[in-house]
Amino acid sequence: MGPNGIGKTTFVKVLAGVEEADDEQKLGELTVSYKPQYIAPDYQGTVQELLMSVAKENYISSWYKTEILQPLRIEPSWTGM
Repeated sequence: MGPNGIGKTTFVKVLAGVEEADDEQKLGELTVSYKPQYIAPDYQGTVQELLMSVAKENYISSWYKTEILQPLRIEPSWTGM
């Protein structure tokens, strides 16, 4: 924890071996987990299209409606629902 821009994430990446230290000294490789500060979507379609492609034919099942659509408060725009 600390202010922005002081190198917290860079330090963790150096410890993990993802980035090289300025002096090129190897600190070993640790297994760490970090969340990227900025993410970019890899999918160019709509959320509906993504969910349907992942669910394949299961998008019409009651489980899909109960566990995916209702918690996300998604109103399906396709017919048959």
